[in-house]
Amino acid sequence: MIVIERYEILQKAKKLKAKGIRYKDMEEILGVKERRLRNWKMLHKRLGIRGLYPRSKRPNKIVEKQILTDSMLRIIEQTRKENLYYGKRKLKEMFLPKGYV
Repeated sequence: MIVIERYEILQKAKKLKAKGIRYKDMEEILGVKERRLRNWKMLHKRLGIRGLYPRSKRPNKIVEKQILTDSMLRIIEQTRKENLYYGKRKLKEMFLPKGYV
């Protein structure tokens, strides 16, 4: 299991550190990059064993696409034809309070 392996690597790193070996040198001995080793150490210190579980890389926030009805699109297109220089920001400001967008 990944968590056990990470914990064992941290324990080995702790023993090596007590002997005076630098993290940069531990890279070769333990086969783990220095940055990752320090990150695991920090997460373990802050969250305990839970900090060693692999974390998800997916985004936390998913943007939902807003769906416009045909009537909304017609109103927006008409406004756009009447005001050629209005961009999407201006149109959003106009229609957001009205509940179209």
